[in-house]
Amino acid sequence: MYLLYCDESGDLGDSSVQVFVVGGVAVHEDAIRPLAGAINEKVRAYLGRDLADAVELHGNPMRSGNGEWKGVPRRKRDAAVPRSAAPDR
Repeated sequence: MYLLYCDESGDLGDSSVQVFVVGGVAVHEDAIRPLAGAINEKVRAYLGRDLADAVELHGNPMRSGNGEWKGVPRRKRDAAVPRSAAPDR
């Protein structure tokens, strides 16, 4: 079985928003735990365990520095997603 995660960004009801994006990823059920573990490990290595365990990788709060991302410097917020998604080398 494959698990599918979809998300959207934009607002179809707001004519001032010029872009609406839908994205998704399908992951085989056997790969969920290893994938989550690898992502969590990279986020912890970059942000530190305490902060990594307290935050959710969610675009809006990361970009704006709101919620649990308040107090995290912009440069560090901007680099968190690419670092967590980059393959090991």
